[in-house]
Amino acid sequence: MLSYGRPLVFVEDHNGNFRVAGLENGCEVTVGTASGAAMGDLSGYNVSFAGTEKGMASFVDATIIGDAINTTVVPGT
Repeated sequence: MLSYGRPLVFVEDHNGNFRVAGLENGCEVTVGTASGAAMGDLSGYNVSFAGTEKGMASFVDATIIGDAINTTVVPGT
Protein backbone atom coordinates (compact mmCIF):
# COMPACT_ATOMS: atom_id res chain seq x y z
CA MET A 1 0.00 0.00 0.00
CA LEU A 2 2.97 2.35 0.52
CA SER A 3 3.78 2.30 -3.18
CA TYR A 4 0.43 3.81 -4.23
CA GLY A 5 0.52 7.55 -4.66
CA ARG A 6 3.37 9.78 -3.49
CA PRO A 7 3.44 9.68 0.32
CA LEU A 8 5.02 12.07 2.80
CA VAL A 9 7.73 10.36 4.84
CA PHE A 10 8.48 11.28 8.45
CA VAL A 11 12.01 10.42 9.55
CA GLU A 12 13.59 10.44 13.02
CA ASP A 13 17.38 10.83 13.17
CA HIS A 14 19.72 9.58 15.90
CA ASN A 15 19.43 12.91 17.74
CA GLY A 16 15.65 12.61 18.11
CA ASN A 17 14.89 15.23 15.44
CA PHE A 18 11.95 14.61 13.12
CA ARG A 19 11.83 15.70 9.48
CA VAL A 20 9.24 15.35 6.74
CA ALA A 21 10.39 14.35 3.25
CA GLY A 22 8.30 14.92 0.14
CA LEU A 23 6.37 17.86 1.56
CA GLU A 24 5.74 19.49 -1.84
CA ASN A 25 5.89 16.61 -4.34
CA GLY A 26 5.64 13.47 -2.23
CA CYS A 27 8.13 10.61 -2.46
CA GLU A 28 8.62 7.91 -5.05
CA VAL A 29 8.49 4.45 -3.47
CA THR A 30 10.36 1.37 -4.72
CA VAL A 31 10.05 -2.05 -3.12
CA GLY A 32 12.36 -5.00 -3.66
CA THR A 33 12.52 -8.46 -2.15
CA ALA A 34 15.53 -10.33 -0.84
CA SER A 35 15.94 -13.96 0.07
CA GLY A 36 19.14 -15.22 1.66
CA ALA A 37 20.46 -18.72 2.18
CA ALA A 38 22.35 -18.31 5.46
CA MET A 39 20.78 -17.68 8.88
CA GLY A 40 22.08 -14.08 9.03
CA ASP A 41 20.99 -13.18 5.49
CA LEU A 42 18.02 -10.91 4.86
CA SER A 43 14.78 -12.59 3.92
CA GLY A 44 12.34 -9.74 3.51
CA TYR A 45 11.69 -6.46 1.75
CA ASN A 46 13.81 -3.41 0.93
CA VAL A 47 11.76 -0.23 0.77
CA SER A 48 13.31 2.95 -0.66
CA PHE A 49 11.85 6.47 -0.69
CA ALA A 50 13.17 9.14 -3.06
CA GLY A 51 12.05 12.77 -3.03
CA THR A 52 12.59 15.47 -5.66
CA GLU A 53 12.25 18.56 -3.49
CA LYS A 54 14.08 21.81 -4.14
CA GLY A 55 15.22 22.13 -0.52
CA MET A 56 16.06 19.94 2.42
CA ALA A 57 13.42 18.09 4.41
CA SER A 58 11.65 20.37 6.91
CA PHE A 59 11.94 19.84 10.65
CA VAL A 60 8.77 18.74 12.46
CA ASP A 61 7.93 19.46 16.10
CA ALA A 62 8.22 16.12 17.95
CA THR A 63 5.10 16.84 20.02
CA ILE A 64 2.83 16.44 16.97
CA ILE A 65 4.14 13.00 16.00
CA GLY A 66 1.26 10.60 16.61
CA ASP A 67 -1.28 13.44 16.92
CA ALA A 68 -3.59 12.79 13.96
CA ILE A 69 -5.98 15.62 14.84
CA ASN A 70 -3.76 18.68 15.47
CA THR A 71 -0.90 18.04 13.04
CA THR A 72 0.28 20.95 10.88
CA VAL A 73 3.58 21.04 8.98
CA VAL A 74 4.93 24.47 7.99
CA PRO A 75 7.43 24.37 5.08
CA GLY A 76 10.75 26.13 5.51
CA THR A 77 11.03 25.88 9.28
